[in-house]
Amino acid sequence: MLSEWVRNLRKILLTRHTWRHVWLSALIVGVFVAAGWIRPPELLFETALVLHLLGLVLSLGAVLVIDWTGLAWIAGLRQVREVLRTAEAATPLVWMGLVLLLASGLFLEPDLSTPLPWVKMGAILVLANNGLVVGQVEQRLLQLPREVRREDVPASLRWRVNGSIVASHLGWWLAVAVGVVTMVQRR
Repeated sequence: MLSEWVRNLRKILLTRHTWRHVWLSALIVGVFVAAGWIRPPELLFETALVLHLLGLVLSLGAVLVIDWTGLAWIAGLRQVREVLRTAEAATPLVWMGLVLLLASGLFLEPDLSTPLPWVKMGAILVLANNGLVVGQVEQRLLQLPREVRREDVPASLRWRVNGSIVASHLGWWLAVAVGVVTMVQRR
């Protein structure tokens, strides 16, 4: 029993997808901790804040378009191919925005002695790792027949789609709320 569990754990840990999650999470945590040590001049802080907001608009805007199309599919108003085409077009914007958010976040001086920045980092970890999961879900959806109806999609795959949408929105809106509260507290 234990040896089977260890074998299964090794399979999970040795997959390429798992390592992507590990490296992405390590990068985010590293940037986050480094940001707690960097004390930028005021002009760099203000520039980083503007770039951070630009990254937020870019990423969250693209996510909302993808999720809205996904919700239309769930409601039976769109075909799955439309959702996949929208996601294919908008996903680079999401990742570009996340890169901009991380890079600008280096110079925003989070106070790591308080819990809010750690909550935000957790939300960002959920978002980034969910982005990798969404890529896997899209690959599974692409394997379905071209005009598949929503009800004909396997229930497990529908649950993954729904779970990704929920994780996405929880992560984004939590990160936004923490960012707003943090900026208000600084004034």
